[in-house]
Amino acid sequence: MHFRLIHKLTDNSEYLCSEKNCGRSYLSINSFKKHFKTHNEKSDSESTLSNTEIVDKSEGGNNQLNLSSYEKVGSARYKDKKILDQSCVEDLAEVENFNNLIKNQVTVLITKLYSKMTLPRILVQDIINDFESCFVLPLEDIKNKINSSEFSNGNEKVMVLEMCNSLQNIFSEVSSEYLRFKFLEKSEKFLQPEEVTIGHHININNSNALKTKDIQFQFIPLRHTLKCFFQMEKVLDICVEYEKNLRLEQNYFSNIIQGSLWKSKRPNTDDLVFPLLIYFDEFEVGNPLGSHSGINKLGAVYASVPLIPLEFQSKLSSIFLCMLFHSMDIKAFGNTILFSRLVDELNFLSTEGITIEFGNTKTKLKFQLILLQGDNLGLHMLLGFSQSFSSNFFCRFCRVHRDVSLKSAKINADERRTKENYEADLSLNNVSLTGIKESCIFNNVNNYHIMDNSYCDLMHDLLEGVCKYTFGLILHELIVSKKYISFDLFNLKFKYFNYGVESKNQPPLISLDNIKNKQIRLSASEVLCLTRYFGVILGPFIPKNNIYWKLYQLLHEIVSISTSFELDKEIVNYLEKKIIEHHKLFLRLNDIPRFTPKFHFLLHLPSIILQTGPPVHLWTMRYESKHKELKSNANVVSSRTNICKTLAIKSQLKACELYISGRGLESKISTGKSENFPDIIVSSIKERTKILLVENNFLINISRVPSVTYRGVKFQKGNIILVSVKDNYSPIFGMIEEIFFNGKQNIAFIFKNMQTITFDRHLMSYKVMPLSDINLITTNCLPYRYPLLYTIMNESEKYVTLRYSAILTNKTIYRC
Repeated sequence: MHFRLIHKLTDNSEYLCSEKNCGRSYLSINSFKKHFKTHNEKSDSESTLSNTEIVDKSEGGNNQLNLSSYEKVGSARYKDKKILDQSCVEDLAEVENFNNLIKNQVTVLITKLYSKMTLPRILVQDIINDFESCFVLPLEDIKNKINSSEFSNGNEKVMVLEMCNSLQNIFSEVSSEYLRFKFLEKSEKFLQPEEVTIGHHININNSNALKTKDIQFQFIPLRHTLKCFFQMEKVLDICVEYEKNLRLEQNYFSNIIQGSLWKSKRPNTDDLVFPLLIYFDEFEVGNPLGSHSGINKLGAVYASVPLIPLEFQSKLSSIFLCMLFHSMDIKAFGNTILFSRLVDELNFLSTEGITIEFGNTKTKLKFQLILLQGDNLGLHMLLGFSQSFSSNFFCRFCRVHRDVSLKSAKINADERRTKENYEADLSLNNVSLTGIKESCIFNNVNNYHIMDNSYCDLMHDLLEGVCKYTFGLILHELIVSKKYISFDLFNLKFKYFNYGVESKNQPPLISLDNIKNKQIRLSASEVLCLTRYFGVILGPFIPKNNIYWKLYQLLHEIVSISTSFELDKEIVNYLEKKIIEHHKLFLRLNDIPRFTPKFHFLLHLPSIILQTGPPVHLWTMRYESKHKELKSNANVVSSRTNICKTLAIKSQLKACELYISGRGLESKISTGKSENFPDIIVSSIKERTKILLVENNFLINISRVPSVTYRGVKFQKGNIILVSVKDNYSPIFGMIEEIFFNGKQNIAFIFKNMQTITFDRHLMSYKVMPLSDINLITTNCLPYRYPLLYTIMNESEKYVTLRYSAILTNKTIYRC
């Protein structure tokens, strides 16, 4: 650093050693430092940096610099060491604590730098070099000042100088990426991905010689990932407590462990066993329409644990990367070769498990695979079914023929697939007669069989499937055929409608050509937003009892129930009736009287819910977001030599930052700029508000905030919240007037009451009337998790729209 800063040397400089009987030269400062240490070990008295010459080759090699100016620095450092050796320093412990503090801060720094998915790893080296430059010269001046000053206690001087030396060498252990990785591996929080060889291919090198190259995929052992995650403070305790609460509730489905599938899968043992979900999907790291599309298409396998509470389960840090490979390798080598390592890992977790250590206590934790997740194509690839959805038997749930399924709105229970008929079909070895392409490697996982894999994805089957086709039919009828509303007015309504709390998911304008073709091109979140609020946007223009509007109302109910967080058997039976009713009406109204395969898959959803709980907790939306992390890193990395390894290492580094920080499952409450009140009796608080705060004992370290984020959901002034449901199933809403936050981490909403007049089924919203009186409710008493959309059509017509239909209140499922 001295050479670079003081003597302005570059990478083109040459370092000449002038020690006795040595004339070696070096082109790298690191190589010279290693060489100089050999002289220093032989004789400290003879070896000094003043005998070193540097030639700057960038200026023709004529400029020789004698580093006598460094001699003072070196001698001061050695002098300090002699003092330290000769004295019995009582403050060594303090110096050691200081060094440990530095080490911890350096660890936090490098893990934070590496965790940024948009920051290439090569830039981390530049940042560390710049940080080091900031320390060297200023600390050298400080040391010179200390050496020239008088200390009453010589030991204190030595201690301060040693601290300065520590700061000067703050990055000595992490000066290169190799050292940084070794440094992180010592913490046991970072594990580099395993490179598993599955085959070979022959390349021609630059010398036109044949060279064998290994074909590998990146594998991250789940035993290490899960151990690091559940060993963070309170993580295991929170999950165990969450499981106990779920088991106490027997009437409602809010998690997969409450369904019949986990009850049949859970081993009969006293060991702690958690269910495990495995997700597979493919994604393109480059331009999917570019010249290299398909070459760098990757397959990713993620794992997640459904017993992580909901507010943390949706975080991307709770989804763990397990495998990363090129998609073309599946076709080349097959599922058996590619996923054998994963099957072995799943069997280890179910039999041996992992040991979680907290001090002197050890807890054995096992994991049982319960579901394989993915879109239809990915699941059929994993499970060994036909990947062509135009084949005779395309359904993985039943053996109905394609010609029958595309015109039938019901499921024939006699045609459901079972383990027995699966084995019989497999023995036929005829995909056109059975729909089964090959035996599934995952049947080798302990206590798992693909016939128990009851999984239907809402994102692909409902939002990107049934909803798109249904809206295409509805919009064509309302705008093109019947012309209840003009195309221009339709776009104006969609463009300027106030989506409020869901403005981020606002659907874009739909072209007239797409409407004429009965196709809409929207993302899953945009379709969900459109389904929820289509009624209040276009309802006033559509005549009541319109048959196509009836189709929308059925779709709205299906989406609202399917995306509910809590369900029971009664509402699942109701959902089944609505799906059948919707399919029959769609078949009657559509010019081409047939379904696509996604309509058929949706018919299986009610029975799947009884086995695995609310499907919204298992949809692939969050996994798709996990892809974005890897894609963002791939976009800033220019090399594609081994893109799987590059992305796997980056993912591990990001996970390492979480494990080292120990944040775990912290439930943080973030607020806007707060206004503190040392005394509750202040003029800025209304008298009625003071009374409510006093009645609810909400007076400790109280502050008023404009917004608050609670359990991942943001609330702010003006939001509409559901505060209760009356005995006659009439909901009571409120508009947030003020938000208070106290020292006990409690949040109180002062809200203005709203009178619920009626439920307008035509608009699929509640007609309300604001009242003048106010009331108070705390966040832990809210029966509904999200703020709601408030629509003002005119002075006398105001509506509130719910986001999902099933509300758990007073042990009653409420259907809106």
